[in-house]
Amino acid sequence: MNNPPVTAVVCVYNGKEFVESCINSLLAQTYPLTFIVVVDDGSTDGTAETLQKFCENKKIKIHRNKRNLGLSTSRNIGAGMADPEIVAYTDADSIVREDWIEELIKPFFAEEKVEIVGGRIENPGPKTYWELVAWDTEFLSRHSGYSKRYPMAIGCNMAVSRKFLLENPFDETLKYGGEDVDLCYRTLRQGRKIYYQHSAVVTHRHRNTFLALAKQRFAWGVSDSYVRFKNRLLLPLPLKTLVLAASVMSFFLSAHYGYFRIFGFIFLAAFLGRTLQLELKSDKKDFIQALVSFPGRSLIAAIHSAGHIYGLFAFFFNIRRHGEADIIL
Repeated sequence: MNNPPVTAVVCVYNGKEFVESCINSLLAQTYPLTFIVVVDDGSTDGTAETLQKFCENKKIKIHRNKRNLGLSTSRNIGAGMADPEIVAYTDADSIVREDWIEELIKPFFAEEKVEIVGGRIENPGPKTYWELVAWDTEFLSRHSGYSKRYPMAIGCNMAVSRKFLLENPFDETLKYGGEDVDLCYRTLRQGRKIYYQHSAVVTHRHRNTFLALAKQRFAWGVSDSYVRFKNRLLLPLPLKTLVLAASVMSFFLSAHYGYFRIFGFIFLAAFLGRTLQLELKSDKKDFIQALVSFPGRSLIAAIHSAGHIYGLFAFFFNIRRHGEADIIL
């Protein structure tokens, strides 16, 4: 392998507190990056001033969107600002290990038809209760290649063949997440491969307040509904969301038909049981920690499911009214 050209792309929105650390970790890579492209998606918190520190570095290209265009659009802009063979993505609230690029690109040359490579995501250690809640198995299984049927790569730790990416750009109607999962589904439908590289490591920070985490997971739910609808998955909603919806409906019907209350409790128990199962299967395998975070995780899981349901109805409404499946939260 003769050091193929690789450009790293970082998209940031209001990330002045951590974007500098992210860029410095990219500058410390053992593999020679062609460029580091930073796309500021209309930040209003002083991120632009922080990025000024890197203006003299010829390896760093900085682009500022005049307004907030969304993560998918920013990722596509970043890919178009350089001419590498491979585009590596990480997020501004992440720190990459020094051999990240070196490890992340290996599968492209070890196997045929590999278009996307995803790596391992580590937790820096929760400092608040809600950071502990955020680090769940659902996050890992959805994005880190642990699903055998649908291997996935997460946007904060993924590399994509630029040729493939230009032919299959991120879906810009997905403004609040899910663009990475959608790209993975489209890749698999074309008979191409996604590879999980355990040795390519990124440390990713998580939302540390209830409101921030709830907003993120609700938005994820909305986007996930569109991704499922667009890619024609068997179930329009995840099983846990269907179970929670059945519980709510049963309790509603119990006002007129009392015996439905029994079904409501059964479905609710199934939802909570699934949440606890994911909790106990978590990488940290700390039983006490799992029990402590279980109430918060159940609440966030319910909010995530509410996002799924909202998204499904909203997309159907928009399609009927406008002929398109786009939504703005």
